[in-house]
Amino acid sequence: MGVDSSVVVDGGAVNGVIGAPPDSGSGSRPTGPEVPKTRACANCARLKMKCRWPESGAGKGDAGCIRCNRMKIPCHVPAPVQRKKRGKSTRVAQLEKKIDGLVSMLASGQHMQASGTPPLTPESNDTGAVTISDAPKLHLQKPLQDAALPQPVAREAPQIPLTIPSEPATTFQLIPGFSFTFEEVLSYFDIYRREFMPNYPFVIIPENLDPRTLYASSRCLFWTIMAAVTPQSSATQQGVENWFRQYIADRMVVKQERNLGILQALLLHLAWGDFHFYMNTEATNFVHLAVAMALDLKLDRSPESTKMHPKSLLGEAWATLDKGMSKPRPHTADEKRAVLGLYHITSLISALFKRGTQFPWNNYLSQCCESLAESSLEANLFLVALIKMQRVADRAYGLLPGFDVVDVGLSAYLSPMDMVINNVRRELYDLISMQPECVKERSTYHPIHSKCPVADQQSPDIFKAYYQVTLMRLAEAAIPTQFTTPVEISTLNTEPLQRFDTLWKCLLAAVDFFDTLCSFHPNELPGLPTSVTGLLAFAIVTSSRLLLLDPSIDWQPAMARRKLELADVMKRLSDRFEEADTWAKEAGRRRRLLDGGGTQFCRLSFKLRWIRQWYLSRVPQEQPVMAETQPPGEPLTDPDAVFWQEYEFEDALWPDFMTMYNSNFVVPPAVEA
Repeated sequence: MGVDSSVVVDGGAVNGVIGAPPDSGSGSRPTGPEVPKTRACANCARLKMKCRWPESGAGKGDAGCIRCNRMKIPCHVPAPVQRKKRGKSTRVAQLEKKIDGLVSMLASGQHMQASGTPPLTPESNDTGAVTISDAPKLHLQKPLQDAALPQPVAREAPQIPLTIPSEPATTFQLIPGFSFTFEEVLSYFDIYRREFMPNYPFVIIPENLDPRTLYASSRCLFWTIMAAVTPQSSATQQGVENWFRQYIADRMVVKQERNLGILQALLLHLAWGDFHFYMNTEATNFVHLAVAMALDLKLDRSPESTKMHPKSLLGEAWATLDKGMSKPRPHTADEKRAVLGLYHITSLISALFKRGTQFPWNNYLSQCCESLAESSLEANLFLVALIKMQRVADRAYGLLPGFDVVDVGLSAYLSPMDMVINNVRRELYDLISMQPECVKERSTYHPIHSKCPVADQQSPDIFKAYYQVTLMRLAEAAIPTQFTTPVEISTLNTEPLQRFDTLWKCLLAAVDFFDTLCSFHPNELPGLPTSVTGLLAFAIVTSSRLLLLDPSIDWQPAMARRKLELADVMKRLSDRFEEADTWAKEAGRRRRLLDGGGTQFCRLSFKLRWIRQWYLSRVPQEQPVMAETQPPGEPLTDPDAVFWQEYEFEDALWPDFMTMYNSNFVVPPAVEA
């Protein structure tokens, strides 16, 4: 009976009822009151064991469960806790919501395509964002039926002043104070083609190109041309420069746009921007951005070249599967000119001022030169001549010791170095001789009116200036550096006549360069690119090094100073830049204004006068010789001597002067145009 009673108790414990009578049948119901359910004690729950209670004190008073009473341990039943009801799984609901969203998006796209509205894609979102950023204050009038259609939500673009003119046929406005009528735009574009473009053939604006077409296709290039030609106040010039930086950053970095117009705008901004490649670094970022743009556009290689390895079987596999690739589009002449212009500017900065590396040259760039040389356009012939001359010089620079070589044995001017320089000089001379007459006798100035004082004059070509500075750069290796001494040079068994010949030819090239630059008419100087200022800086520094060398067996500085009168040259160039600034003000041309007041031409004129006084202070031994040439009774006077007496021409002042940040150099502010 004890066994049966135990079974009944276990069955009751399993069913949750303690002491209940056995079922009498399937249809019988308990007649007594329902006994409340009990919970397992803490000890049994911890040990994962069944908790059994005696019939007399089940859950009442201080009585414990059978196991706790047998083991004589305290028995405790924890208080009941309300459990959270387990709901439906949220993962299924999330997936169902995503599926419903995709279905509704597809249905909305089909509805928009059927109604003529483009679907909502990332590309359309970008386009909408660009439109909003281009016209932040423009109120467009739409029909009522268009207003009922759902409008896509575009991303908020940065506040960049890209205002679209309300009447493109008559008004063009970039920022307040920089707006033009269509007739003014036509006039300034004509000035650019006539006075600026012949000096920089890497970006060509055809005569039949309507400015409105260029405005619609590449506004950045349109406004860059206008900023290079039109006169501006200091505030307007700063606003245009800020706009250009914001535009380039937004389009290239934020929106990751890649097009030829931005690359051409960068090249023109480098050509006629307020940059000084000799000391400052304003143009470094733009140069690297232009290189990145050319690489992303794949302008440095042939369109026929694929990304796959030449020996890969991927091409044959695609051909077997009949998956032919689309025919690549050949590069246009504008794209070829742009990539060659990028090579030219990076090569000049690297060769003349030892800053950065040049754009890599390859066989495809040679093919671009050959393709452009077949054209009858004079600008293309001038471009090819510049590139070929720079390429010959770059190959020579790779054979000559670099500027960072301090070893006397490597930097000494020996016979192998002289052989390299002479061979390259002959190659350059042959290249110049082979150029057509339109390149060798090409004029950089084309007068508009017959009353112009230089209407019957043929101005010298800027191509000669590049050629003469290239010859000076080749001979720079023969000029001793500050790390070498006459004793060290004499121990290397150098050939004095070879070094003298190279130094003298370098001096003659400097004389020709200064004569070429002084022969430019003042109204030609505003149209010269910034690279010409870099050529002038290099020529002045190299010439001063030649004229201030210590006397040696193969070089007499006094004789060189009689050949090149640097003080007189600086005076003439200073006057010429002043005349150019005056002409630009009267003719309504752009005068490059500086932050501290004044114009760039006035600042260049001031610097040239300073260099003249600095040079005269370094050659005091020749002052008596100059005094003997004066008539008796007339003292040797300099009109600038009184002004320059307060300056000390020491070596420590030169770096501050070149960086243009010395507060002592104050130029009277010019009246803004």
